[in-house]
Amino acid sequence: MKCHPHRLGLLAGLLATPLVALAQDDTSSRTHHRQGTQSGPASWLAALNIGIRGHSLGVDEGLAKTPALTVNMEQQLLPHFTVYGGPHAGLDFNAIGFQVGSRFFLSSEQTFHGFFMSAQASYTAFEVDSNTDATRKSLAGLVGYAHPLGNRWLVTLGAGAQSTHTRTETVRPPTLCLFGFCSGSDILDKVEHEKAVEPLVQMGATFRF
Repeated sequence: MKCHPHRLGLLAGLLATPLVALAQDDTSSRTHHRQGTQSGPASWLAALNIGIRGHSLGVDEGLAKTPALTVNMEQQLLPHFTVYGGPHAGLDFNAIGFQVGSRFFLSSEQTFHGFFMSAQASYTAFEVDSNTDATRKSLAGLVGYAHPLGNRWLVTLGAGAQSTHTRTETVRPPTLCLFGFCSGSDILDKVEHEKAVEPLVQMGATFRF
């Protein structure tokens, strides 16, 4: 994968988001301790989601459709309604992007728990080969369930469909060379567009704080 600055930034975000969540959790814990209170379901207004999502759970679907590791910070805005966002990366880190979305919990006495409906948008950049780069935009809708595994941890499973638009750009390197030195820049060869509607599956773990 070419080390474009925006891809390096997204990869840094993928690694930094869990650290931000843990720092926020540590600050929140100290605040509760100073106030002499304990965290409870009513105080869980944020969460860290770490999971995997993709067109399928197979690993031979092509760069744009193989599963991606996702990290999301999620914040409650209204009772039963949250928003989230964060970076994602392909299993081989050859595809990097980000997603934003929201979740509406249908019937839950605790934050981030129970059946939910979700809408999200994502953007992914990946490299097909040394001369071809591509970007992929998608809009998705999912339904799922978040089941508690303890006081703060939950396991989440969602399924739905997404509409995608993939743009592929191929360039040709310059061919004019003199004494081993090639001048000029890459020449745009062709641009292709592909639209599709496909299933979407995602699963992961949620830590509330």
